[in-house]
Amino acid sequence: MVATTTLFLSLFLRPTPAAPPPASDACNGIFLSYTYTGGRAVSPILRSDPTRQAYRFESTLSILNNDLDDLKSWRVFVGFQHDEYLVSVSNAVLADGNSFPGSVANGTVFAGFPNMDLRTGIEKAGDSTQMGIRVELVGTQFGVGPRGVPMPANISLVNDGWICPAPTVQAIELGRSGPGFEAVYSFNGTMMEGAISKRNDTIFMQGLEGLNYLVGETDGADPRRDTRVPGKQQSVISFKKKLTLGINIQAGDGFPTKVYFNGEECSLPRVLPVSGAGRLGSSLLVMVVVAFVFV
Repeated sequence: MVATTTLFLSLFLRPTPAAPPPASDACNGIFLSYTYTGGRAVSPILRSDPTRQAYRFESTLSILNNDLDDLKSWRVFVGFQHDEYLVSVSNAVLADGNSFPGSVANGTVFAGFPNMDLRTGIEKAGDSTQMGIRVELVGTQFGVGPRGVPMPANISLVNDGWICPAPTVQAIELGRSGPGFEAVYSFNGTMMEGAISKRNDTIFMQGLEGLNYLVGETDGADPRRDTRVPGKQQSVISFKKKLTLGINIQAGDGFPTKVYFNGEECSLPRVLPVSGAGRLGSSLLVMVVVAFVFV
């Protein structure tokens, strides 16, 4: 089996000082992505215990410096979660000094080698080969299934002096309604074509800059006893009916079939909302109202 899937991306920005210089306003940050490119079962074949079946995996970790400053001695954490055993790595070493082959079942930090620093587009006239790096990973993982698309729980930049903006990112699968995707409101929304199931049914969503105040924590009903309540942000996703003919909203079409937050799959309610903003007589269908809770 050979499949190519990118599930989530992260954008890390420098924390804004109290009186930032004008150049800080143009900062685009460090861009990370993890792409699963393929895998297959390896011997021995354990038909009696598929949870312990070993699978080869091949993935690519990409880091790109879109900031105004060099990224010195880059380090990225990958939250492996399938009992991974790392066999080979290009353009990086394990930051803890361990060698491979070896277990990275609890996640690991990669450090650049031999290229430890990523330069800026200004210094290198946009030469991405000096602004970024691709780390090719090959290893073994367990129990993911022959058709699985195993991804880490999260990826993050661990260099000092960088933070991830709230709301850190989301992805949702929409099944049959995906091809008609038009726009996401209150978020940046991008259709990830062929991302998971070789269909256009997955939308990557990232919070808009300047809306962080909407997702701040608040006190519980009794601050002395209750824990603080995570922030919430509601969003509407619109679709064009031309490419979603024959869908059945009452049966669940138009509502997310899966939701991911920071690389982890979220549980969904079994009961769907009974009121919505559907306009069946128009060329535009607004079907999904999603409330995101940030923890």
